[in-house]
Amino acid sequence: MIFSSISFFIFLLSIFFLVPHINTAVYHLVLLLTRSKKIALGILLPGTIIHELSHFLVATLLFVRTGELTVIPKVEEESIKAGSLKHANTDPIKRTLIGIAPMIIGLIIIYFLGNIIFNQFSNFPLLIANSYLLIAVSLSMFSSKKDLEVAIFVVPIFALIMLALYLNGLTVTFSQELYQKISHVLSQLNIYLLLALGLDIVVFLSLKSLIIIFQRLLKVKIVS
Repeated sequence: MIFSSISFFIFLLSIFFLVPHINTAVYHLVLLLTRSKKIALGILLPGTIIHELSHFLVATLLFVRTGELTVIPKVEEESIKAGSLKHANTDPIKRTLIGIAPMIIGLIIIYFLGNIIFNQFSNFPLLIANSYLLIAVSLSMFSSKKDLEVAIFVVPIFALIMLALYLNGLTVTFSQELYQKISHVLSQLNIYLLLALGLDIVVFLSLKSLIIIFQRLLKVKIVS
């Protein structure tokens, strides 16, 4: 369980650090081929929709009133920015849950997509479609700094409360059956995250190679 937990965070962090580079590479390649920023940003639209709808879904489930929803990506300060969702002021816990919603829902989607991919491996069209969705979800599930601005304070406070309870003798125990189920799900999720990471790396290297090739063929250079 400890090894699985460490592996989980390593895979998650690896994908996290790849995300901005892949998004930028996608934008640059499509911009190079089409000379259109709208088309280039449109390629990133599916991931942005998933991201913002995750915020919207959790806010709705928590009965937090929502406002304007924007799903069109844009370029700001040489980086790709996703859309946005405005919602009413609420308590820090709900704001944190709304902020981390894309990651929670993203991991759930990755788990189910991974199951489908490994169970329907011989179905090539389904394999390609689900692989694309796996890449799209992995690239869109991380929250922005703005999404996590409250979590910076909530998480340490929660950790201190749990530590205080532990030091006072209060511990949470799981039945052997539940522990095994959690361990099994985490192990499977790690396999699917590793698959997503592998696909993301292949996509990134392919995009960088194509950018270099087309810059030389078209005799132009992309400037951020």
